[in-house]
Amino acid sequence: MQCNLTVRPRVRHEPPKFVEKLTTLKTSEGEAIQLRVRAVGDPVPQLTWLKDGHELPCPGDEANMNIQFDDQGGSVITIMRAENHLHDGWYQCTAYNKVGAATTRGRLVVRKPEVLPQQPQPVRINIPKQKRVLPPEYIKEPAKPTRH
Repeated sequence: MQCNLTVRPRVRHEPPKFVEKLTTLKTSEGEAIQLRVRAVGDPVPQLTWLKDGHELPCPGDEANMNIQFDDQGGSVITIMRAENHLHDGWYQCTAYNKVGAATTRGRLVVRKPEVLPQQPQPVRINIPKQKRVLPPEYIKEPAKPTRH
């Protein structure tokens, strides 16, 4: 009697785990900024982005925001010109595969440009030097000759 045994290696899948996470970032309006993440797992995780609970990119902001994904679990959001009312907020990236999911979250603070109060300009007043004013002189008229 002959028996054949075939051993198949066990495929070990791993849930996603972020090795590059989001953090709080600060920038000024008009500046460019990038938000980067990288997740590992087996199979390689897929990534999705949210900002303040809404899927990215936001409608109307596609021209100013670019989201790139690589095939190794990495992604980067590039904002060409940060605007407070559009980009300030909480960003969340979720990595998922058939084994599980992981999330990283970070805040982007976009500061408005500092408007410095206008410094008052010095006012220059020209005051002429005081001249000595002489009191008027009274000239005595010569006495008129009297006729006698």
